[in-house]
Amino acid sequence: MAKVAKKAAPKAKAKTSKAKVAHKKASVVKSKPASSKRLLSDVKIAKLQKMYKSSKHSAQQLCDEFGISMATLFNYLKVKV
Repeated sequence: MAKVAKKAAPKAKAKTSKAKVAHKKASVVKSKPASSKRLLSDVKIAKLQKMYKSSKHSAQQLCDEFGISMATLFNYLKVKV
């Protein structure tokens, strides 16, 4: 019976290591840099800049309208506060 137990243990380890490899691959895919996806198109960025320069809209109103954070707004405007 000892031989059967020894043979079963390596199979369990093999499954565990395969699961770890699969998990590592999945975590690599999930960890893309935040800057890889743009929130607004170039057309919307131009509209945002035009609206901001007109001084008719506050920064918060623009954030609400375009669905972006204040930090993202100022990154698009290239304005440092």
